[in-house]
Amino acid sequence: PAYFASVVDARQRAAIYEIRARSEAQLEQLQQQINAIRQSELAEIQALLTAEQLQRIDALRTQRAVASKPVDDAASRETP
Repeated sequence: PAYFASVVDARQRAAIYEIRARSEAQLEQLQQQINAIRQSELAEIQALLTAEQLQRIDALRTQRAVASKPVDDAASRETP
């Protein structure tokens, strides 16, 4: 954590690294659970929609993906 490096000794630093590694593993497991819940939620919501609604959503997602696509700087600098 911030400000600890200049205060703790080598033994404490090693213990902190172990604690943080353990916490990271737990956080990763929780993130996987969150992702699974969100996927399940989305599947349930999509099951409520009609085929037409799903097509409209797919089209909106495609539009967003195209709009957020980064511009190739080299191509934009070329002159015709």
